[in-house]
Amino acid sequence: MPRSLWLLVIGMMVNVTGSSFLWPLNAIYIHDHLGKSLSVAGIVLMLNSAASVIGNLIGGNLYDKIGGFRSILLGIMITILSLIGMTFWHGWPLYPIFLTIIGLGAGIIVPAMFAMAGAVWKEGGRKAFNAVYIAQNFGVAVGSALYCTPKV
Repeated sequence: MPRSLWLLVIGMMVNVTGSSFLWPLNAIYIHDHLGKSLSVAGIVLMLNSAASVIGNLIGGNLYDKIGGFRSILLGIMITILSLIGMTFWHGWPLYPIFLTIIGLGAGIIVPAMFAMAGAVWKEGGRKAFNAVYIAQNFGVAVGSALYCTPKV
């Protein structure tokens, strides 16, 4: 595997680890600190995921128009600006709005990562995409396990 693909795989793993770590944390925050039911917390997380799907569609179009690097930077900037906003305004209803925008920004990144993986290792065929999928699965497992680790 080329070195640039390894960088993409590691980047995807870090991105997905952070996302999967935040799912249970957000559910607890919405329930315990914002005083909403777990059903509402689930709906908020569903909105985050739905925005991520829309971000995937937007990210694919952006990759074709402005390229992978700029698409990834745009997704990161949207996510960072939402995180900054969430830092200052973390009450209801702004928290779920910012969380939904974070899903959109994170979703923009994913198609560019896959397209870039195919572009940097053309002769690898499906191996490049498989490596990114494995990184995503590993990130989900690690992120969930980190949150579920017993605190001493």
